[in-house]
Amino acid sequence: MTPRAASLTDKAYRHIRDIVLAGQIPPGERLTVRPIAEELALSPTPVNTALSMLAREGIVEARMHRGYFVPVISVRDMTEIYEVRLGLDLIAIRRACQAEDHRDIAATLLEQCGEQEHKIAKLDVDGFIDLDITFHEMIWKLCGNHRLHHTGRYLLDRMRMGSRVSLHRTNRLSESLAEHRNIVRAIEAGDLRDGEEAVTAHLSLTKAAYSAAISQVRTTY
Repeated sequence: MTPRAASLTDKAYRHIRDIVLAGQIPPGERLTVRPIAEELALSPTPVNTALSMLAREGIVEARMHRGYFVPVISVRDMTEIYEVRLGLDLIAIRRACQAEDHRDIAATLLEQCGEQEHKIAKLDVDGFIDLDITFHEMIWKLCGNHRLHHTGRYLLDRMRMGSRVSLHRTNRLSESLAEHRNIVRAIEAGDLRDGEEAVTAHLSLTKAAYSAAISQVRTTY
């Protein structure tokens, strides 16, 4: 691929990735090449290449003889994602609670919770979702295990896609924030048991919300 072709493909890749993760196209909807190419003033080739790349990453779904679609993440898929998340989050909460600077970690997270509260007050669901994902990512980063964040990065896009389904279709913004604050309080107190219980409860309730919300999603299957 020439440098120019790579640049055009990157332009298409970033645009499609952004609109999918932002929830601008509903799960199950087809991504048609020509309108995307026309919007970006590109030929179909870089758009097709970008879609193929995104399909390999799981951001879009390729269906035989039908093209590319925004994936519908099934309850089974999300269950597997939350199983992995729970493992990572439990490691992170244990390290955060036991860290010498656990109060500093809690203070940073508490400030972020304040930003979440501001998004709720503005009824900014998408803004809250971004902060929700960042909250968990921050615990992975701050807990002291540098490999934890690297391992978990693969899940971030899936977490964001799942949250856009569940939080737009359920009334869980305030509940989710309250669960985040429970996690922060445990870290501030250095209470390992409360931290583990808070993380487990939060992910269990989040998974249940997704299961309830996914039934409302219309697909093109």
